Amino acid sequence: MKIFKYRIKETDYQEIEMPEGAVILSIQNQYGNLQMWAKVDESRRLLTRRFRIIGTGNHFNDEGLTYIDTVKQDGYVWHIFEEERR
Repeated sequence: MKIFKYRIKETDYQEIEMPEGAVILSIQNQYGNLQMWAKVDESRRLLTRRFRIIGTGNHFNDEGLTYIDTVKQDGYVWHIFEEERR
């Protein structure tokens, strides 16, 4: 096992390739960028995971979303969710 860091963009939707079974540990602001840390087994095959970033006060449908973390950045508060795999 290792802990990997992934850059999170400030966009509504994004996809990140991570080893199968990766466990997200935290999302935080580091040096002005959103970063996600995950426990991974790098020998596992890569899967594409889809994430949503939703700002406080914005409307959204939470069907099929799993809450991951909340992080502050430059006066904004972002709430990160993962979409269910289809």
